[in-house]
Amino acid sequence: MFIECLERFLKAFTTVEPTVYNVAEYWFNKDPGRIRDMRVDTLSQMLNLGNIRPGGRYLAVDDVSGLMVTAILDRMGGEGRLITICDVDSPPAYPAMSQMNFSKEVTAVMASLNWATAEEEYIPGECIEVYL
Repeated sequence: MFIECLERFLKAFTTVEPTVYNVAEYWFNKDPGRIRDMRVDTLSQMLNLGNIRPGGRYLAVDDVSGLMVTAILDRMGGEGRLITICDVDSPPAYPAMSQMNFSKEVTAVMASLNWATAEEEYIPGECIEVYL
C-alpha cells in the first residue's frame, strides 16, 4: 500500500544535453510558429549550404528566436567572426541561445549591427515616423 502511494507522488525527470538538435526539437514541438516552423533537417541543410565551420566569417539575419545564430555559434566553436543584423539599437535577445549554456569564449565572436546604421541620416535613439 505504501509503495503504491509513493509511486503516485514520485516525480522523476531525465536531464538532456543542450545540443542544437535538442533545442531545435524542443522549440519545434513547443511553439513552431516562434521559429517559423523550421525543422531540424532544414536547419542542418542551411548550415551545410552556408559552409559554416570554425574560423569562418559570417553575416546572419535571424528571425527564428536565435536558433540560427545558436547553430552558427555552435559550429564555429569560438573561432572566427559572426555579425548579426537586427532592427533594434540594443543587441537582440536570442532565447534559443540562452538554453545552450555557451561559454564567454563562444559568444565573444559575435557582434550585432542595426539595419538603420547603414543610412546616412541615422541618429541613434531617434524615433522614425512611418506613414502608411
